Amino acid sequence: MNENTESMPATLAPPRRSWIRPLISGLIILFCGIIIGGATVLWFISSHVLEGLRTPEIVPQRLTNVMQHRLNLTPEQADRVLEIHNKYLERFLERRRQARPNIEKELDALQAEINAVLTPEQAEKWDKRFSRFRSLVLPPLP
Repeated sequence: MNENTESMPATLAPPRRSWIRPLISGLIILFCGIIIGGATVLWFISSHVLEGLRTPEIVPQRLTNVMQHRLNLTPEQADRVLEIHNKYLERFLERRRQARPNIEKELDALQAEINAVLTPEQAEKWDKRFSRFRSLVLPPLP
């Protein structure tokens, strides 16, 4: 052999990169994002939307605050908007009080009709779940 070829080191091929590791990492990050996003949505709904159903007297002030922030209302406009929100809140609550007996009657009929189809064990589980649902749909009146 030639003197030059013996002294030259053999060149190694670059290592092949695997695509599996980045794919798995990406999927893990995706699923973590989905879980965090879902938890955030559940927290928002439970702390804002359901709270508004349970304590409707806080809604006018919250709506007015949002409008004041987004529309740059003057203090006088904000006061007037709050008065209007309070006036309509009373109307909505009165309608809710009037409709509640009919809604309760329909929910009772729904529960009874479904219970007739279920076994006693199933009916017991259904009644527990339905009572939780009912407390969300029909929170105590203020």
